Amino acid sequence: IFDNLLYRLIFKNADVILLSKYLYPDVQKYVPENKVHYCPNGILNIVKAVSNEKVENIKPTPEILFLSHLFESKGVLILTDALKILKEKGFTFHCTMIGGEGDVSEDQMKKKIGESGLTECVDVVGKKYSEEKRVAFDKADIFVHPTHNDCLPLVLLEAMQYSLPIVSTSEGAIPDVVEDGVTGFLVPQRDAAALAGKLEVLIKDPDLRQKMGSAGRARYEAQFTLEKFERRMVDILNQVVETKTSSN
Repeated sequence: IFDNLLYRLIFKNADVILLSKYLYPDVQKYVPENKVHYCPNGILNIVKAVSNEKVENIKPTPEILFLSHLFESKGVLILTDALKILKEKGFTFHCTMIGGEGDVSEDQMKKKIGESGLTECVDVVGKKYSEEKRVAFDKADIFVHPTHNDCLPLVLLEAMQYSLPIVSTSEGAIPDVVEDGVTGFLVPQRDAAALAGKLEVLIKDPDLRQKMGSAGRARYEAQFTLEKFERRMVDILNQVVETKTSSN
C-alpha cells in the first residue's frame, strides 16, 4: 500500500520516458499512456561496416559468443544445457563466455561445463575490455543472450554493430531490438531445448548467419545509433516543453 501511494505521488502529473512500449505495463497503474514517451537506447558507432555485412569466413567450427556477467538470470546455466544438447547431437562449435562473476562463480561455471562434457568446446575467460572485447566480437559468428531478467541490453546493440545474428529471449524491450526470424531468433525463457534448436539452425547455415547479421547491422544503423537516441530525446523534451507551455 505504501509503495503504491509513493509511486502515485511520484508519477502524478509527470511525463515518463521509457525505452520501449514493452515496458509500459511496469508503470501503467500510475501513468496514463498519453503521458508516456518512448526513446530506445543508442550506442556510439565504433565499428566500420563493409557494405553493412560481416565478412563471413566459413569456419569448420562456428564461434558462439556470450558476453555478460555470470548471473543465472542472464541464462548462463540454460546456455550450458543447450550447448550440451548440441554436443550430444554431434555438432561442432566453440563458445566463449565473457564476463565477471555474479551469483554464479567462475569455478561453478567451469564445474558445470565439465560435468556437461563441454570442457573442450567452451571457455570461460572472465572480463574483457577494449581491444580484447573487440577481438572477441570479430571472431564470433553467433551472439547468444538467453536472459530472463533484462530491460534493453546494450550488448545486443554491440553485437548488431558487429553484424552478428543474435539468439535471445522475449524479455523486456528485446523484441524491439531483435527482429525474430530477421536479425536473429527469440526463444522462450529458460528453455534449453528451444535455445539449442535455434543455435543449431545458425550453426548449420553460414549463409543465414551472414544474412541475419547484415540485417542486424542495418537495423542498428537505422534505429539504435547514439545520434538517433539523442535526436529522439531532444524531440521528446521539446514536445513536453511545448505541451506544458501551451497548457499554462
